[in-house]
Amino acid sequence: MIHGIVNLNKPSGWTSHDAVAKARGLFGQQRIGHAGTLDPNATGVLILCLGKATKLSRYFMRLEKEYHGFFSFGKTTDSQDADGEVLEERDASHVTAGKIEELLPRFTGEIMQTPPMVSAVKVNGRRLYALAREGKSVPREPRKIEVRGFELVRYEAPVAEVRVVCSKGTYVRTLAADLGEELGCGAFLQNLTRTRIGPYRVEDSFTMEDLATASEEGDLPRVLTPLDQAIEHLQPAVLRQHATRYGLPPLPKTLAGVEPLDRTPEQGDFLQVRDPKGRAIGVVEVDGEMGRLRKVFVTG
Repeated sequence: MIHGIVNLNKPSGWTSHDAVAKARGLFGQQRIGHAGTLDPNATGVLILCLGKATKLSRYFMRLEKEYHGFFSFGKTTDSQDADGEVLEERDASHVTAGKIEELLPRFTGEIMQTPPMVSAVKVNGRRLYALAREGKSVPREPRKIEVRGFELVRYEAPVAEVRVVCSKGTYVRTLAADLGEELGCGAFLQNLTRTRIGPYRVEDSFTMEDLATASEEGDLPRVLTPLDQAIEHLQPAVLRQHATRYGLPPLPKTLAGVEPLDRTPEQGDFLQVRDPKGRAIGVVEVDGEMGRLRKVFVTG
C-alpha cells in the first residue's frame, strides 16, 4: 500500500469525491481520502491522503486556507455562487472599490458566519445540501470562524477580485453574499480557487493529467509527498531517553514521555514523535486533559 499525500489541483466541474474516486483507480488502492471539500466548480489545492496519511486528514483540515475569488455584485443566488438560481437583481452602480475596502474590516478577525443551505454541514443528522435539494430551508446556527486576511485586489464593476486567508469552516461564498448585503445590492461568488492549505500551494500542485501520466509511466512516486515529508510540519516531540529502554512501547501515552515542547499543544494538535536520535517514529494526537496522547500511526 502507498502512504503519503498528493497536492492535487482539483479541476472545475469535479466534486472532491470524484477526485478521490479517480485517484483510487490510478493508485490502485481504496484507502484514499481528502482533507477538505472544494465545491464542484472551484479549483485549486485539494490534499489527497493515501494509506496511513488518511489518519492525518483532520490535521490538514485545521490548517490555514487561502483563496483567490471573484465576487459579482447586483445579484443574489440560492446557493450564493454562480451555480445557483438567481433570486434577486439589484442596482449596484453605487458600489466602488473604496466602499468595498471600507467594509472589509467588518469581515476580518473572529466573526460569526451562518453556513449556507447548499453545504455539507449537518443539521439533525442530515446534510444541508440534501435538504436544499428537497426545496427545504432550515434554521442554521452561526459558527465562529477567523478571517485572517481579506484583500480587494481589483474592482471592475460589477466584479471584485479578492484574496481571503481564513480558518477551517469558512464559506467564501457566504462572505460574498454578506458583503453584498452590507452594500445593499447583493452579491454571489462567481469563481474561486483555493491557492493554499498550510504550506501546500497551488503553484506546486499536480493536475489530474499529471497523475494519469505518472500512473501510465509507472512513476507515481513523483507526484507523491512521502509520509515522512508529510509530517515534517508537525510540532516535534522527542522521546525521553528512559522511554526507549527495556523495549517499552515507542509512542508515548502522555506528554510526560517526551522532552519539554517549545509550544504547549492544544486539544486535537498532532505531534511528530521522534526518538532521541531525531528519527521520526510516529504521530500522536493530544487527547484530553492531563497531557494524554492518542496514537495516530507508527511510521515504520
